[in-house]
Amino acid sequence: MKIFSCILFLVLLSVGFCGQLYGLKSPIDLVSIDPKTAQTTIIGHVITHEAFGENLGCIDQQNGIYYFMGTNLTDNKIDLVGLDVKTGNIKYEVRLPYASEAFIGVSESMGVDASTGDVITIGRDPAQGFQHHLLRVTPTTGNIQSLNVFNFIDFLGGASVLGGNTFWVQLAVNQSGQLRGRLMGYDIITGNQVFKIDDEFFTGQLNWDPNKQVVYGLGLKAPTYKIRIVVQLNPENGLLTELFSIPSQYWACAPMTTIDPDNTLLYYFINDGKRNTPFTQLAVNYSTQLVTYSPTSCTNLAECVWDIEYDTN
Repeated sequence: MKIFSCILFLVLLSVGFCGQLYGLKSPIDLVSIDPKTAQTTIIGHVITHEAFGENLGCIDQQNGIYYFMGTNLTDNKIDLVGLDVKTGNIKYEVRLPYASEAFIGVSESMGVDASTGDVITIGRDPAQGFQHHLLRVTPTTGNIQSLNVFNFIDFLGGASVLGGNTFWVQLAVNQSGQLRGRLMGYDIITGNQVFKIDDEFFTGQLNWDPNKQVVYGLGLKAPTYKIRIVVQLNPENGLLTELFSIPSQYWACAPMTTIDPDNTLLYYFINDGKRNTPFTQLAVNYSTQLVTYSPTSCTNLAECVWDIEYDTN
């Protein structure tokens, strides 16, 4: 195992890094990402699809497939596309029944069922009255199974994650004329809604730690909602709790986060909101509460990765 050392805040930290960070850039390029420098290296380029959005990616670590939702350039329909992480070539392509929204990613989300390799997806389906349609997609066969149909208000850049047997998605409800954020949990076997949690922290990102069997994410501290915090979601009882505050500036690219569960690192991007100011790719250890890496990333949003995933293999 290679050992990287870096100094931050005058503290020397040693972190064993044996996995790989991957990301998607626009136009659709599958890239590897160096955690120390934030440098990206193109693995492969997709010429058949475009216009994917934040949070529309997930990785099948067992089989080395990076999935995303994208608009097929031939007919402007939505496809689930699986890329080989070694070559960047398309390995799977499945047509989804979702509407092509003006802002791709506003109503869609996805995650990989690690036990089967299936992909769980959500999007608005015209055949279901443009309600949210929860699906189980088997890329190897193209089979699509309907799990549930429901209708809530979409969040721009809403968070989602598949953890264990629950698919969590951030949506909103109209409560006496005011929009209130909720974290909805759906059983990926039955499709039943099993959780509906008040999102008091305006949680913008969610990530599953398979080692600890909990969900970690980024939120905002009440009552000012100006301080970025790490939150924990217990999938057993739906308890959402604040853990600690972290370095944050005006803009945290939501929901662009991923975690390295072996080293308990949470990766995210921040920016001060000023024009032509570069983004910083931060890695915070959610066990020690220390920043491990903080390289300068992109300056222009068009140059940034639009999704980031960690592969432990």
